[in-house]
Amino acid sequence: MQALRILKRVLIAGLLPALLAACGPNASRRADAPGKAPAAGIDAPATDTARSNEADTTDTDTPETPATNAASRKKAPHKGLIIVLTDSTLVHGGTDTIRFGRLGSGEIAVLRFRIENATAKPVVLISTQRSCGCISLSHDAQPIAPAQSRTLEMTFDSRGEFGWQLKRMDLFFAGATRPLRLFVEADIE
Repeated sequence: MQALRILKRVLIAGLLPALLAACGPNASRRADAPGKAPAAGIDAPATDTARSNEADTTDTDTPETPATNAASRKKAPHKGLIIVLTDSTLVHGGTDTIRFGRLGSGEIAVLRFRIENATAKPVVLISTQRSCGCISLSHDAQPIAPAQSRTLEMTFDSRGEFGWQLKRMDLFFAGATRPLRLFVEADIE
């Protein structure tokens, strides 16, 4: 059984980057070389539409108090996955991967990530389309102003699932011609 898991991971490490590189218009701008295994965890983006943010100070969720000065205030950086929306992403679409990692069978996992608007106009997430009922996304319909970001919450319900799972969720934004396609990955034990 252990040998089967190792073989599965070797195949996934070799085939998944090639599969993701072949999907979508951002394939030629991948940070990972084809055939190279991506780093584990949600901090490793699948394409250039996402980045791990260690030094970003644009977290909009920190309320300002009278004791803090807006000019000198340092906000805590957001740790985790940030998906950056560009004009190119809205016109041509884009892809990214959300990794839940290992989950126990029957476990319901929640993962938070941010959508950052790098366009010159506000964007609004108007709808989602999913390949499976086991994933869901909670969001509000409020616009995301330019240079701002919004936290989204994705839920993966592993009941009835077993083994390595790759699901798909398309995010449709107002005025965009193509969706942002998110691949949702989990290993159910």
